[in-house]
Order: sequence, then C-alpha cells, then structure tokens
Amino acid sequence: MDDKVKKLAGRAQASLSHAVDYMKEKIIELTGGTSITIMELALYIQNQPETNRNDKKLLGKTYTFYSLKKEGATYHLEMKNAHILQLDVHIKNHDIISYRSYRDHSKLSSPIKIPNTLLPD
Repeated sequence: MDDKVKKLAGRAQASLSHAVDYMKEKIIELTGGTSITIMELALYIQNQPETNRNDKKLLGKTYTFYSLKKEGATYHLEMKNAHILQLDVHIKNHDIISYRSYRDHSKLSSPIKIPNTLLPD
C-alpha cells in the first residue's frame, strides 16, 4: 500500500511541477521573453558591477555567494569553485527562476525563457 501512495504522491508532484512550468511559460509568452541558459545568467550576475560577492571557506572548500538587485529583480547565485550550486531570480516576491544543481543539473545548458526586462545588457 505504501508503494502505491508514494507513486501517487510522486505523480501528483510531477504534475504540479509541470503545471507551474507551463504557467511560467505562458506568463512569459504574454509579456514577451527571450531565452538564456543558467550558465549565461550566472556569468551575467558575476560580471555586474553592482553585484555583492561574499567568499566563505567551509570544510576546506571555497563557496562564493553573489547577490544582485537590478531593475526590480533580485538575483542570488551560489557556487563552489566554478560549479553552480543554486541560482534564483525573484521579482516582487515571485520566483522567476529557481535552479538547484542537485535536481536540475541536466537543465544547466538548456535555454530557459525569461522576461525581456531581465535580459543582460
């Protein structure tokens, strides 16, 4: 019985995730948007003069945390050396992009749609 419940919960979670992704795509379609990869967006965040950078050494590893507020958007990037661990983009307390290396690694180089207002200069 537990296996059936777990499978059902997994399917429900996957369906909800697909629905959220679909809604984000439709919002961007209606407001206009373009494609960019997580890697390109991470480089954009790192190279902005307004970006705050904080390096921390934890358990012998160097972690870098980037924070940027620009044009109404808040960007957060966490890296271990050159590896992107986490990237988030928020507008008015709404998640526009939420990348986690442990769950989204296959999407690192895939183009994602973002609103034109978030395009790199």
